[in-house]
Amino acid sequence: MVTVQAGMGSWLRMARVTAVAVVLIMGLSLPSLVRATVLPADMPGLRPLGTAKLTVLGFEIYHARLWATPEFDRDDYARFPHLLELTY
Repeated sequence: MVTVQAGMGSWLRMARVTAVAVVLIMGLSLPSLVRATVLPADMPGLRPLGTAKLTVLGFEIYHARLWATPEFDRDDYARFPHLLELTY
């Protein structure tokens, strides 16, 4: 009985260490790899159409905001100028 509990505690400890490592790796590497090349101010006529937030295991990974022209059609998005802003 003691062996099973010790084994389970070891597994939980390893899972926690792995989760922390993944979050640290994602949090430290992603922002340094991504660079903005276009800003909403560079594309006149765009306005924010929607926002969203990606959360993994309770940690906020990024906030997203879609900028597009008023006539933007999501079913035919390639025809309209748009920009996806990600903030890590």
